[in-house]
Amino acid sequence: MNVEKLKKGFGYQKESVYKYIAELEEEFSAKLSERENQINSENETLRERIKQLEEEIILNKKEIEEEKKQRNLISNTLVDAQAYAAKIREDLEKQRDEEQKKLTEEVERQKQIIELYKNKIDDFRRKTAELLKNFDEKAAEAENRAEELKDNMPSGNMSMFQKKQEQNVQES
Repeated sequence: MNVEKLKKGFGYQKESVYKYIAELEEEFSAKLSERENQINSENETLRERIKQLEEEIILNKKEIEEEKKQRNLISNTLVDAQAYAAKIREDLEKQRDEEQKKLTEEVERQKQIIELYKNKIDDFRRKTAELLKNFDEKAAEAENRAEELKDNMPSGNMSMFQKKQEQNVQES
């Protein structure tokens, strides 16, 4: 309704004013209702988006928590692996030291055995040299004695015995 229709003479008609106000109210109510519907629709869309974002936040929190657990697990595993590697290294060093000690002891034992054999060989050589020297002395004495006997022997009828003895001396 127009304001022109409301005018009658010098003033406004009451009934026309009420109708105009009612029409305005209906128009504004319709616009307000439409706007409320639009706002409600937007609110519903926003609520759905908020709900969706909250669900994503919950999922992200779970993923973050799971990643933290995985990082902690990896970190703990790494620490355990380093400790295990250190233990293995320590055990290997102990084992190496023990093996080195055993090897050194065995080398010393072998050196002692070799020294014992060396002493036995030296003793054997000394005794063999003494035996050869004694044998040589005895042989020289026997040879000297034989020469003496030969020189002191009568030169008569014993020529055959003397030839046989000379042959024996020459053969030796």
